[in-house]
Amino acid sequence: MSHLTATPWPGLPDSLTTLADPRAGWPDAGSTLTWRAVLHTVGSGSGEVEVRWSVDGTPVKTETLTVEDGGGFADLERPWSEEREWIEVELAGHAVDSAAASLRVPSDGLTIAFYLHDRVWRHIDRIYPGGVPGWASANVRRWNDILEAYAPPGGADPVRDRLRLDILRVHDGYLQGKAESDLRWLFWDGSDRRFANSGSSREQLENQTIVLHELIHQRGVADIYAYEVLLGVMGSRFDILDPDGSPALGTPRLPLPSNTGPILTIWPYFDSWLMGSDYSLFTRVSDVGAFGLNRVAGLRRTVDEDQWGNELNALHRWNDYLQQMPEEVEVVARNAGVPVPHAIVEVFPDLGVGPYDDVYDPEPEWVGTADDQGVVVVPGSVFRPRPDIRQGASTAVTAIVRVRDGERWGYGFIPGFDISQQVYAGATGRARVAVRVTLR
Repeated sequence: MSHLTATPWPGLPDSLTTLADPRAGWPDAGSTLTWRAVLHTVGSGSGEVEVRWSVDGTPVKTETLTVEDGGGFADLERPWSEEREWIEVELAGHAVDSAAASLRVPSDGLTIAFYLHDRVWRHIDRIYPGGVPGWASANVRRWNDILEAYAPPGGADPVRDRLRLDILRVHDGYLQGKAESDLRWLFWDGSDRRFANSGSSREQLENQTIVLHELIHQRGVADIYAYEVLLGVMGSRFDILDPDGSPALGTPRLPLPSNTGPILTIWPYFDSWLMGSDYSLFTRVSDVGAFGLNRVAGLRRTVDEDQWGNELNALHRWNDYLQQMPEEVEVVARNAGVPVPHAIVEVFPDLGVGPYDDVYDPEPEWVGTADDQGVVVVPGSVFRPRPDIRQGASTAVTAIVRVRDGERWGYGFIPGFDISQQVYAGATGRARVAVRVTLR
């Protein structure tokens, strides 16, 4: 088995319809759906299988079917409920491949379409237990486990959506035209080696968490590494001037990167999140990512962008949820780990308008004086991303902060991520962050 389909399943609504009616695109309450398990066969001939259905752990139907060469179907009629049900189907019989013998899917899961180039399909069928059906269902199951494992801070919501594989098909070429599902991915033979292709090892096939990362982009959630400060990339511009009027970049206080290419800042902890660059089976959803997902939880809409999420529609507004900032931010100025009392704190916000644009003006936008504990209170709006007039979106931003103590000064960074994590944990009134500098 590879997946469960449901009929009649409403088509995807357009984005404006979804905004007006959050239940658009879902079945009517009380209507009857037919859940169909798609059975695959390997080789020739036919055989009998016992099909056992259960809902939320309670058995509801058992039948014996003869599956002919080429595969078949097993059906379960079930009234639709807006409350999530977990529908499970198990196969039993001497010819059943145990690696693809059971499925458990959420009735309200966002639908996923997997399209595979023929060479990729044949390769996976050859080396993976259960073939393509076992591989596809195993990865989606692991993705649901990752979403389920998110542990929200006190008072926050868990990740509400779950996923359901709905289409599994050979597709040579590129994806074009209107989508058939809420989320979609093409496994093509010339792809990045991290994605399943005709050269993938079984270990690589076991873990396609990177695809979950990309599918979450299709829900409008940003890369955490977009908070890195990039130099000379896309629309980036770095014009900060030192107090003496000379360019700050490239000085001992703000040195150019040596081995990180155009990246001025590196935050290793970003790697520990799914929307960072942790694509392991044990990756985690951040509080920021959970909020980004939940703001469109349960909303279906046309995916009128490519599979990377490059085209925007009314729901897929890159990073609009990152506009959430507290009313105030306490900034603690530290020099070599020690608070700097009565320091002058100057904030240069990131004025970029694209997801990876980093723009800093010559002069600070906000200036304040720290108290005797090195703390200054900055309006939250100073750290808020600027709207992207071109796309109706905004960027992940990192503020650069200059701390001055007499004739000495230094620069530090405050990623918006550090503030947003506190906001989504409940700190809507005031967050607290430290800026670390080396005064010279």
